[in-house]
Formats: sequence, structure tokens, C-alpha cells
Amino acid sequence: MVLPDESDRAALSEDPRTFVPAYLAPSGWVGLDLSAGGAGPEQVDWQEVAELLDCSYRQVARERQIERLDEEGGPADLRTSDTPGRGRGPRPSPFQSRSS
Repeated sequence: MVLPDESDRAALSEDPRTFVPAYLAPSGWVGLDLSAGGAGPEQVDWQEVAELLDCSYRQVARERQIERLDEEGGPADLRTSDTPGRGRGPRPSPFQSRSS
């Protein structure tokens, strides 16, 4: 389950890997089926998953927890050299390249 921000919600709703979870959907949560279409772990974009989880955590965490995440970093901060941005500040949406 992920809690996307409003800018990612529309793109996620069109993603075939997502579903509307019972009980949590009214609060904005979206389910993400990582094995959709028979995908194995090697086909999953783990950086995208980390960024979605990071965004979700930042929406529900306390200020002190977010400050600690900013100081120490997290899995979403582990980017490859060809991925724009690193660390603090606004992150590009993982769905920007999908929209046409």
C-alpha cells in the first residue's frame, strides 16, 4: 500500500499494477501489486517502489521522523548516476516519463 501525493494519484490510477484497497482507499491509499502480469523480482523497478514508499512515509510520519530521514537518508536516496536528483528537496515523480 502506498499513499501517493495528488500529483501522482492520476498516473497511479491508470497503472495496471495498482488496485483500490478495501477500507484504506477512502483515506487515499492505493495498492501496488508487484507481481502483476507475472513480473518477478528482477522486473520490478525497486527505485520506483522506494520513492513511492518514501512519499507515503513522509505524509504520515512525525516531523522529527522526517528530519531524521532527511539527515540519514533512506532507500529512495540510493539513485543511479543517470537518475536526476539525490537526497533532499523535491523528487521527480516516478510517473513523469509515462505520461504523454
